[in-house]
Amino acid sequence: MNPYLERFQYTAGPEDRGKTLEDLLRQAGFSGRHLRRLARRNRIRVNGKRSFLAKPLKPGDRIDIDLREVPAGAATPVPENDPRAPAGTVSVLFEDPWLLIVDKPPGVPAHTGRGARNPSPDATLEGRLRRMGANSRPPWIPHLVHRLDRDTGGVLLVAKSSAVHAALDRQLRSGGIRRMYGALVEGDASELPDRIDLPIAPDPLRPGRYRAASSGVSGARPAVTRILSRRVSFRPDRSGFEGQTSSAVSFLELSLETGRTHQIRVHLSALGHPVLGDPWYGNARPGTGLFLHARRIALVHPVGGNEVLVTSPWPESWKKWIPDALLAP
Repeated sequence: MNPYLERFQYTAGPEDRGKTLEDLLRQAGFSGRHLRRLARRNRIRVNGKRSFLAKPLKPGDRIDIDLREVPAGAATPVPENDPRAPAGTVSVLFEDPWLLIVDKPPGVPAHTGRGARNPSPDATLEGRLRRMGANSRPPWIPHLVHRLDRDTGGVLLVAKSSAVHAALDRQLRSGGIRRMYGALVEGDASELPDRIDLPIAPDPLRPGRYRAASSGVSGARPAVTRILSRRVSFRPDRSGFEGQTSSAVSFLELSLETGRTHQIRVHLSALGHPVLGDPWYGNARPGTGLFLHARRIALVHPVGGNEVLVTSPWPESWKKWIPDALLAP
């Protein structure tokens, strides 16, 4: 199923006799989650009538699915000068009709967390993207393909439709989307392994946080982080990093094989090199925030098939700690 189509139309043939509607559509490339969403929105028709996914097909049945994420007239733009419009802006690194890659600012949550009450539209990146999509022509609804922690900034991939999201989600799960991070960590990290394979489980003593655990622990899930490069050449003034116990600071470039919540932070803390500025898994936060940045993302475009490689600039606060050679675009 091509994610850029606005409609899916198909006439069942003799070879489709005995298949259910869901069987046929899954063979066409639809995910189960996408089909359920379309069914809830009454977008699936067989012979001009709303149909259920378990319906058995017969030759000649005409299937018609409206794949438009936002039907014409359904989105109401909010003018920039309207008092209802959020003040937050979105820094776009890449955009085309099917997806965009944004530069998430640190300190802004990607989406509304559990327990949040009446959040402002400007409070989350997703809220800002919804305003952006509603004001676009044609309009679109954002679907975040992955997440970043509140205090982590950098590249974040967003689909403009559920169909494109499904295609990118499959690519993410198969390892086809590559994400590289930069981190400043405490101590001389030259002894860290190139591949950190430590399961992660919820911390029963600290709700909302995680810990490295053995695979037999309840809730533990596999988690693998790779270290791509490391530099141990910084010895900043210790007064600049409250609570730091070592004068050495290491700069790491890392990639994810899995994408568990807080994965990099938990792994590095468990091995004795917490990310600088991490109040949950390391030392007290310095004034410049958490030193973890989503630097780069690479993927195969779900429509064109070409490789897309996008890089986020290093935060200004990092530049005095990073080697000049690494600051080049």
